[in-house]
Amino acid sequence: MKFLHTSDWHLGRSFHGESLEDTQAKAMRDVVDAAREHAVDAVLIAGDVYDRTVPPERAVTMFEETLEELVRLGISVVVTSGNHDSPRRMSFGSRFMSAAGVHFRTSVAESVEPVRFTEWDREDDGRAVQHVDVYGLPYLEPRVVAAELGVEKLTHQDVVAAAVERIRNVAEQRAQEAGDVPVRTVAMAHLFAAGGTPSESEAVLSVGQLDRVSADLFGWADYTALGHLHGPQSPLPYVKYSGSPVPYSFSEAKQEKGAWIVDINPGEDVATTWVSWPPAVPLAILKGTLEELLSGDEHAWAEKAYCQVTLTDEQRPERPMERLRERFPKALVLQHENSGNSQNPQTYRERIKNAENPQEVAEGFLEFVRQRTPNDDESKLLENLIDQARVEAHMQKGRA
Repeated sequence: MKFLHTSDWHLGRSFHGESLEDTQAKAMRDVVDAAREHAVDAVLIAGDVYDRTVPPERAVTMFEETLEELVRLGISVVVTSGNHDSPRRMSFGSRFMSAAGVHFRTSVAESVEPVRFTEWDREDDGRAVQHVDVYGLPYLEPRVVAAELGVEKLTHQDVVAAAVERIRNVAEQRAQEAGDVPVRTVAMAHLFAAGGTPSESEAVLSVGQLDRVSADLFGWADYTALGHLHGPQSPLPYVKYSGSPVPYSFSEAKQEKGAWIVDINPGEDVATTWVSWPPAVPLAILKGTLEELLSGDEHAWAEKAYCQVTLTDEQRPERPMERLRERFPKALVLQHENSGNSQNPQTYRERIKNAENPQEVAEGFLEFVRQRTPNDDESKLLENLIDQARVEAHMQKGRA
């Protein structure tokens, strides 16, 4: 049996105000293409299909079209809800969609209802050689599910441990009922496994370390497909995150995006293969003076990328974003690295205290706010405005 493990599609999400519709559409094609090329039996989507509980219409359409493509190829789909999804909205129509091979698991009750995939002996169609049971555990909010699970402590560790114990009990019972046919178990879950490396684009599940869950809870399963963290990683050899199919923060600029192909063959250890695909628009993190960035040939590759730029000029340049976008049209984030000559609040207060005239006060304030001294034209404008204010004050005093 062969599966494709993916998660965290976040359909409907934008990137620093830029639409990601084309990028996400490419990622959906990548998922379908990989599923077809590797002839998988099912695609496992471990939560956060959407970016918010009420997704935009186009996001729903994109998900529907992707499911339609997979079903047309004869590939089943198992979907769990993540912390960004609405379990109730996502489960709409799930009863009749299961007949088409699309199975949703969005509640504690459904988590103990596995989707069974059976492999048959090709030489003897009447004999099953193995069953693979897939259990989908949705994101569990402790305050919502603690009572249902009989848990007193409102931590992710406790509610997930209780839910996994239920799944394990059912799995053991089904293995006994299967007799001589071996039963392999795949678990799906959407959570923060302790030891995992987060990115800037993931939602915080709770304060402190209360959102962490031990990956050892899933050590008994043959494979565990996790969602929530956006970088591919393996807390345990057979407990893996696929990560998101596209980057959603500049902290993911160096992450490889893709999915896991999971092979479960009778009598063999689980084998996993990573398949990667480049994002439609790459990410670039650039740093240097404005002149270096605008003229350096080494930055030519970033001209078609989403860019996060850190300027190191001693003073903040004039119109920096406008000038950067002449070369890097997709520059989205601009920051200025404070130099040793930049004024801190204490230095600014001292300068204002020692100023000898209004011109020095105005220029000092402008430099503090913009981290750049006024140019000649700006100094002249300040001087004219101060003179005009003096004249108007004198006239007001005369009329009084």
